[in-house]
Amino acid sequence: MQCIYVGFCSRDLMGRLLVAGVVGLMFAHSYQNVGMNLLIMPITGIPLPLISCGYTFLVVLLFLMGLVQTVWVHRVDHEEKKVAPRLRVDHLD
Repeated sequence: MQCIYVGFCSRDLMGRLLVAGVVGLMFAHSYQNVGMNLLIMPITGIPLPLISCGYTFLVVLLFLMGLVQTVWVHRVDHEEKKVAPRLRVDHLD
């Protein structure tokens, strides 16, 4: 549910599409896996996101969740209707 909120707070359309794709992927894999366990869907080798032991899929999913966090960091603050401030590193020269 938090990912959907991140999508609504996104600054641009690309962030919304990225978050919608990640949420859709997680929902589709969860739906397929639960359906396989209840014997109402065909058996495939899809792991349950963040639970099953599919390490390649886990790494890809963690990478995608990192992209969702990047969309959250660069969000629009709806309370003040302005862009959230970015972290700046001042060089000590």
